[in-house]
Amino acid sequence: MGFRQTCRRILEWKNLFVIVLLPLILLPLPLIGQTSVAKCAYAVIIIGVYWVLEVMPIAVTSLIPVFLFPILGIMPSSAVCKNYANDTLMLFFGSLVVAAAVERWNLHKRIALRALTLVGPEPRWLMLGIMLPTWFLSMWMSNTATTAMMIPILNAILAQIKEVKCQVVADETEEESMPLKRMENNGHVPGNHDNHDQHRDIKVVLEMDNILEPGHPVHYQIQVHEPEEPNTVVPPEKIKMESPIALENRAHPEISRDKEFNQLAKTFALCTAFAANCGGIATLTGTPPNIILKGQADILYEQYGLDSAVTFANWMAVGVPISLAVFLATWLWLQVYAMGKKCLCCLQTDDDYSLVKTHLQQEYIKLGPWSFAEVLVMLDFVFLAVLWIMRNPVFMPGWGKLFPEKFVADSTAAIFMSVILFFLPSQLPQFGANRYKKRSDELTATSEYIPLLSWKYVNDKMAWGVLLLMGGGFALADGCATSGLSEWLSEKLTVFASLPPWVTSSLLAFITAAITNVTSNAATATLFLPIVGGLAIKLAIHPLYFMIPCAVAASFAFMLPVGTPPNAIVFSTGYLKVIDMISAGSVINFVSVMIVCICLNTFVMPIYDLYTIPAAFLANMTSANLDPTVITPLLVNGAVLNGTLAYTNGI
Repeated sequence: MGFRQTCRRILEWKNLFVIVLLPLILLPLPLIGQTSVAKCAYAVIIIGVYWVLEVMPIAVTSLIPVFLFPILGIMPSSAVCKNYANDTLMLFFGSLVVAAAVERWNLHKRIALRALTLVGPEPRWLMLGIMLPTWFLSMWMSNTATTAMMIPILNAILAQIKEVKCQVVADETEEESMPLKRMENNGHVPGNHDNHDQHRDIKVVLEMDNILEPGHPVHYQIQVHEPEEPNTVVPPEKIKMESPIALENRAHPEISRDKEFNQLAKTFALCTAFAANCGGIATLTGTPPNIILKGQADILYEQYGLDSAVTFANWMAVGVPISLAVFLATWLWLQVYAMGKKCLCCLQTDDDYSLVKTHLQQEYIKLGPWSFAEVLVMLDFVFLAVLWIMRNPVFMPGWGKLFPEKFVADSTAAIFMSVILFFLPSQLPQFGANRYKKRSDELTATSEYIPLLSWKYVNDKMAWGVLLLMGGGFALADGCATSGLSEWLSEKLTVFASLPPWVTSSLLAFITAAITNVTSNAATATLFLPIVGGLAIKLAIHPLYFMIPCAVAASFAFMLPVGTPPNAIVFSTGYLKVIDMISAGSVINFVSVMIVCICLNTFVMPIYDLYTIPAAFLANMTSANLDPTVITPLLVNGAVLNGTLAYTNGI
């Protein structure tokens, strides 16, 4: 066997080699160290490498703490397993069930098409029409499902735009070939131009394979049928002659048109993925890094005997403005990316895109009136959002005050509203003969009792792997805290103490955003958040001051197809190359992190009271640890104010 064949065979089996050899190579670490920190570091390195390299399914890797932590003596099995079914995971599970109901009854498609019919037919407004529903739905649903739903709508829009472009090219080609036709036919040309336009049949045939499998491009087939018309005579003196060079230069107008359309197709695909990515950061349940932040914050606060500061309501106060700012920046940048100088409002194109809007209106009409099931799902969806927001709002006492303290949480409302969906009927009860039945839909025409959701449908749609990944991350964070590994890492990172806190948080956010482009955003958040939270406490800084920008930046994977599922889905359509995503996404990545840093140091700080650090976080620190030469924040008279330690953050 040659050297190349040997290398190829090793690459084919590399996953097995990594799985088996990595624990053996690192085995001296727990054997020589013989400390809980060394043992936990051994487990964290193995799990982290498995996650990053994906040598086995990420969900399976997430189960390793269940057996590895007890074997190494880090935590008992009962303590590890409770992390896989905690309050935060129940919150995420409930939101996924409601999202499944929205998808089951095509409510998301109705919302998307309605938004598109309300905007103008020009490309910039169509882009906004694509991004708005994608952004909004990604707050509540899986961004993967949202993107997959938008792709067929996106292709239909592009097909209509292609038809408009073909119409314009055909018109220009005919106008430019008139002199030649007149010369060739001694003044005889095909009949009246206006009448000819009315009878030209241009059809765009769309061919597309499974969007969820990579490597299946979208193909367009343009069919132009020219009607035969009688010839008319044009006097020779009215025939305008053009030089051969001019005719050659204008012989292929479709080339520039194709470039323009291709650029537009790339931009529309990018805006779909980018809107899904930035929409998820608006709510706690919108994307895994957010819910991981809440889980990690709960664990951290519980260790110090404090109530978690992160709730659904106060996160929306933070997430929605940040998400909206990133959304608008993305929309503006993609206009520049797609059209260049044409993106200026003062520069108008001659293309008529009214056909696109007509098609979208027809697609919306095809959905018919709202069904009984759609109305119930929408009410359930809205009521759940209201319950989340009003449980503990900042401006007034919420419904959570009606119960004993710590008895209800956001997961209570999520599970309650998701359970309702399994017994609410999908149609109005009919106890007699239905003489006036009008709907032909098989799901609503029958008088049989059919609930809005079935467990089989939810089981097929549920992201069980993500739930296991989050559970494994919580177990990992719990193990790091119990073993002392988090504190040990924080001590080694005190090099950041010489920098102002706002610089440190910005650097951490940029590092997280860079890493999340090549790894899972959930895995990135799981590995980073416990470390940066411990580092903040070590520097006498509020832990959320470092954790929030890192959690949000973990969702900013705009540059590569492997960054997020939405990126992979739009890349698989065939519109994009990797260089397209890098060139467009790198700008958005940088701008997005800058927006997060600005927001963090303006309106986010008073919402979470990041100006002060709870005294409980500093209870185990000696006065030596608070030496101003080591700790950047300055104590206010070194005093504890209302149970919190106040500091200035150098901003």
